[in-house]
Amino acid sequence: MLADSRAVLVLGVSEVLDELPAGRVRMVALDDALVRVQLSMLEESPLEVAALPDALAYVMYTSGSSGRPKGVAVTHGGLATYVGWAVRAYETDGGAPVHSSLGFDLTVTSVWVPLVAGAPVRMSVEGGAEGLAALLSEHSFGLVKVVPGHLALLSELVPAEVLADAARTWVVGGEALGGADVRRLLERAPNAVLVNEYGPTETVVGCCTFEVRAGDEVEDRVPVGRPSPGTRLFVLDSRLEPVPAGVAGELYVAGDQVARGYVGRPGLTAVRFVACPFGGRMYRTGDVARWRADGVLEFLGRADEQVKILGYRIEPGEVESVLAAHPLVQQAAVIARGDDAGEVRLVAYVVGGRCRAGPGAGLGRAAAAGVHGARGRGGAARAAVDRQREAGSPGVARARACGRRRS
Repeated sequence: MLADSRAVLVLGVSEVLDELPAGRVRMVALDDALVRVQLSMLEESPLEVAALPDALAYVMYTSGSSGRPKGVAVTHGGLATYVGWAVRAYETDGGAPVHSSLGFDLTVTSVWVPLVAGAPVRMSVEGGAEGLAALLSEHSFGLVKVVPGHLALLSELVPAEVLADAARTWVVGGEALGGADVRRLLERAPNAVLVNEYGPTETVVGCCTFEVRAGDEVEDRVPVGRPSPGTRLFVLDSRLEPVPAGVAGELYVAGDQVARGYVGRPGLTAVRFVACPFGGRMYRTGDVARWRADGVLEFLGRADEQVKILGYRIEPGEVESVLAAHPLVQQAAVIARGDDAGEVRLVAYVVGGRCRAGPGAGLGRAAAAGVHGARGRGGAARAAVDRQREAGSPGVARARACGRRRS
């Protein structure tokens, strides 16, 4: 990712930087004693650097079907539009907790929105659902940003009396939101408002919202709502013509929050960031949606094979590419499957070569390492392989990989 994004400086702590491969990029450990002394001698004055609206603010990486993650180039103008709107729309008094990696765009809401509003940000050292539960037990927040999978976990990890006053605004995003988890949370926190926030990384985290409060009728799948200020949403057919309310079509997003495109990927950028027939540019989300008669947008699913697990966008083809590169694999297929508890996992099916040993458990480790290396995220994939042997036939193995984050 450093080479792809053409970064010139890496800031971190010694423990992390020591694990990175040596290269031409300068690395600065902020916990180094000399660096701390140098920083303490600097003047506490704003940097005189102009942040132009079209200038690059950050590059966020998402899954790529070819095995190569896509770097989304987000501009200062797009980021400022989202943060400025979110500060006005969300409760920020009391600040927000940060419980996931900064490489996950959930933290754009958790970090920048409270800081711009002058509210504190509290970092979880442990991270994950357990780390968030610990912060909620110690502090009351104005804003908490989570993915849908957190809701059920927090109901188990946080006592009901603590959850009741843990946050005034719950912002949920990253994947489809089920009504059962919303009802359960609002039963325990009746004074809170829950916001279902929809938005791909390519449109700066959130561009469409739907609010739910205690006493509201909650559908089995919560709608994604209406566009945020400065955003235009279009549900179009294959000819880029708007479809009527109630008819499914592909969702396109236009407006100030649309990113530049993908770093170093002009071909893919041209496919996904297209001219809008109603003026300007728009992003082709690949999501299938429909308008209700009351002007509320409903998310129906994906137009391609992309899936979301724990809020992360995953292209099964990316995992297939890693598996297919293994010398013992002839063919690979990856799908998302749900278990009885409702947890979604990636399941890989591979056909091995004609060798006595077969793919074996080493394939699972190779797949996990390969996906982890391709993503470059602060986490690892947990893999387990169930081997099946058939006499006189190619080795067959089934590998199950479940994405795990470590903040």
